[in-house]
Amino acid sequence: MKNFSKFGFSVVNAGQRNVAVDPKLIVTTTNGNFRVTAPLSKALGLKHGGYAMFINNIAEVDAAIQANNPDVVAFANANGLDLSTYEGRKAVHDEFDVWAIGAGYLMKDKTGTPLKTKERLTKEDKKKIAETQFDEIYASAMASDDEELKAAIEAAQTKEEQIEVLSACVSADEVDRYKGSKLANAAGLTGSELNLNFTDSATYKKLRGDCEDKFNRAYSVDLDDIQTITVNNGYEDVNVQVAILGDYTDEKSGREKAEEAAE
Repeated sequence: MKNFSKFGFSVVNAGQRNVAVDPKLIVTTTNGNFRVTAPLSKALGLKHGGYAMFINNIAEVDAAIQANNPDVVAFANANGLDLSTYEGRKAVHDEFDVWAIGAGYLMKDKTGTPLKTKERLTKEDKKKIAETQFDEIYASAMASDDEELKAAIEAAQTKEEQIEVLSACVSADEVDRYKGSKLANAAGLTGSELNLNFTDSATYKKLRGDCEDKFNRAYSVDLDDIQTITVNNGYEDVNVQVAILGDYTDEKSGREKAEEAAE
């Protein structure tokens, strides 16, 4: 079983009807999208509205290669590898690289004050806010000096079109900044054992690899090997539990299976 003890680690800068019973991280066919299954979310304490982050030791393996670490040299010699070549270094990474997933943590400044960031809102999020707060946002827009905005509102033929225009006026709230990506349950359910989705575009291609377009790549996770690592949140060290990604299998996506069943 791989672990972080050899070369350390670095934090990676980054409605579900069919409930999977195995603990897995799934790299879906949607660009940037990941899904954690219910057993894995429960084991790591991941929840709807919380955060997930990736961990790896790639930078540390690179440093070990550069420093001719005895373990790396021994592996290279045993396998006839030349560490001065791309092929040799790639073989070392294939052997020693470790990826893991854990719960994101609150980031702080050097005084211990939580860092802040603007909440990420999708276009649909903004439209929903404009719909639920229609009267307030409409009145504010019409009282503004933005003549172009007011003209667009007046030109709208229906309330739905007005909501579309007003959605551009919706600004994100300032929220605490966490390491990682925000988790969501497609059905908006809350609890400690749910399938959860999140987006991490920076890591997506690295973990999806050569997976075919119509397939999901599913990484197995051994829940008996949950490890605790120490990270610094900008003010202090905190402990985070992480699950190491194991072997993967490529599986047809739910959409692909549904299309095949309909044929």
